[in-house]
Amino acid sequence: MQQTLSDNWTLDVGPAFSRRETDDGFTVFERPGMEIWAVIYCEQSFDADKAVRSFLDWTKPAKSDVAFRRSSDGIAGRAVLTNEQNAWTLTAVAASHGRIIKLDFRFPEQGQVDSAVAIWHSLKCSVPAWVEMCGRASPPLAELREALERGIDVEEAIEGIEERGQVGDAIPVLLEASKSDTQTVRQSTCEALGLIGDTSDEVLAALRARLNDRSVQVRAWSADALLDLGEPAETIVPFMIEGLQKNESPIPKGEGRVQG
Repeated sequence: MQQTLSDNWTLDVGPAFSRRETDDGFTVFERPGMEIWAVIYCEQSFDADKAVRSFLDWTKPAKSDVAFRRSSDGIAGRAVLTNEQNAWTLTAVAASHGRIIKLDFRFPEQGQVDSAVAIWHSLKCSVPAWVEMCGRASPPLAELREALERGIDVEEAIEGIEERGQVGDAIPVLLEASKSDTQTVRQSTCEALGLIGDTSDEVLAALRARLNDRSVQVRAWSADALLDLGEPAETIVPFMIEGLQKNESPIPKGEGRVQG
């Protein structure tokens, strides 16, 4: 039975497992004889092999006897098996597209190792096209990915892109991200396009499309970006006023723009 661990990660566990979420960010699957504790770490290297090795260097596992994992879907990983006081733990670490997931399989009998490994190998990561595009850039547009997903530090991400001369890499990413299913990504993308200053037909068309977005906040940010790029105010202001009338989104202004 496939379980979603986040928007991107899925894991196949049997129907015998129950599921719960902890206050400190873990997803826990439980059945008699086995627990699986899963947690995801952000802002890792887009190089999956490097991310896994760095993570293991940090955690300093005592023993490793499960082979290195690399698969065609872009996931790299390694599992570490330990035994303390007759309790076994298989700690499996996998990385893909700037994210690491850590799975702790806990069981009392060593015979459960094969079952734990089989579940670990069912792990899949499926990211949106714009995230894949961030990873294909050289260097990867990791800061832009974090800014768009979190809705913060967008201006800093754009400044870094401009300093590295990667505006040409960033614009196709932003055009794709503007169609995201996630409101925060669409909203942050509008801000980024306004900051990057490109007035090509593609960019203007993407921003105009967001004037009809289902989110008032996205419509307000797309309107503000279009004003920054020279769009006539009489065609934009009604969309910004709508946000105020519904009291759902403040009009972003100059240096006082609301991040996110």
